[in-house]
Amino acid sequence: MYKKLLLIVLLSLNITLLFAQNELKVGAQAPKIEFQKSYTKNYKVPKGKPIILDFWATWCGPCVAGLIETNDFIDRYKDKFEFIAITDTTSVNIEKFIKSQNFKHQFLLDNGKTFENFGVFGIPRAYLIDKDGIIKWSGNGRQVTPELLDKFLITGETKTVYNPNTSPAKLSDRKLTAIPAMGTFNVHILEEKLPMKYSLSWSLKPDTSMFKAQLAPISEIIAALYNNQHNRIIYQSDKDLTNKKIAVDALVTNTDPDKMKSQLIGMIGERYGFKASVQDIDTVVYSLKVVAPDKLAPTIMTGKKGSDGGGKFSNSIRAESFLTVMNATLTELAANFERQFGVFCKAETDDKNGYDFLQVPAQDFESFKANLLKKYGIELVKTRQKLTFLIIE
Repeated sequence: MYKKLLLIVLLSLNITLLFAQNELKVGAQAPKIEFQKSYTKNYKVPKGKPIILDFWATWCGPCVAGLIETNDFIDRYKDKFEFIAITDTTSVNIEKFIKSQNFKHQFLLDNGKTFENFGVFGIPRAYLIDKDGIIKWSGNGRQVTPELLDKFLITGETKTVYNPNTSPAKLSDRKLTAIPAMGTFNVHILEEKLPMKYSLSWSLKPDTSMFKAQLAPISEIIAALYNNQHNRIIYQSDKDLTNKKIAVDALVTNTDPDKMKSQLIGMIGERYGFKASVQDIDTVVYSLKVVAPDKLAPTIMTGKKGSDGGGKFSNSIRAESFLTVMNATLTELAANFERQFGVFCKAETDDKNGYDFLQVPAQDFESFKANLLKKYGIELVKTRQKLTFLIIE
């Protein structure tokens, strides 16, 4: 039986990642790849051929982005590697998904054994297995690159990219510094690590909201609570909020999530000597305008079986010379541009549909605007508007 998956939502991108436990290491013998269904008739896993084995799901944004990227170069390597993409029963509309991008992988549906035998209790996860069945590399699908495959073909070895998560730090003997419960608020602000693996974890619902932030600069926690809108925060305080680190553990009931976040910022301010307020300021804003709706690509992401909505994904232009965003509304896309390019951006329409924007060249902002218009019919129009900023003083 599968272990319970731990779902973490990262920052405002709401990127869904599932982390692995007790996975097989590089150098181990790979278990048999078993499945209940193949989406290629009479398919059998070949023997004596290196395999790229990608564990994925239709609702996992980083997984889907990885499949799209490897699909671009499968033809170059199909005689030397077998590209297998295996999912489990949480995926939906798999056949429709395969046809949506003309994927060339061999798609399999797990029978309940392969995920477990490989020790994969979280995705994305990928392995390179040599012709003798030895695991030579582990990482995720987006890390499967022509450079990785070429190195293996030449040397028979690869550089391991994946580093397992370390155990969460334990609290010292010092007790938590607590802020007493305020109405429906139960908040702890402290200056040492929380017993949590991840830097940020939250669940925002009208009835009960949870926010946990690992030890980090106050400025980063403020940004997380302000929907990661770094550009819309103006610091006028003489307090050192960049180097001072705190952790936050908050449980709030019967409070609007947005109100909760603003109140948490206020509580931190009371503790560390600053005030937070909002102010409308006239500034240059790039208005995101759809001029060719027929070029928009509805997302190929799906929700996890039994749930609503699909996963989301965005890469970083700081690491790559293109932008890929999966399952983003136009409002989320504008927020993404603002974070990535450092310009103010706002969608003209409040379209709730999710769209995919794949590998838009982004060498610089001006060329990116032209590429976005050409490929997806979205124009970024320079205007002057009033935007709401968070003022820290």
